[in-house]
Amino acid sequence: MKKITDYDVASGENTVELAERVNEMIGEGWQPHGGIKVHRTYLYGRTDAVCEYLQPMVKYDEKNGKT
Repeated sequence: MKKITDYDVASGENTVELAERVNEMIGEGWQPHGGIKVHRTYLYGRTDAVCEYLQPMVKYDEKNGKT
């Protein structure tokens, strides 16, 4: 199994922003890890939620050629 060396979370206010950020990070050598998470926050006095879309991203040890 590949060893994870770095962990980060890509985020966006909607799926388009999230996809753009994930694609940027892939270009920087990151890989998506697992599925997305939608975090909803209900603010006082509002009936709608503020959403944040999250995607865990990792980098693997390139020296370890195992898959």
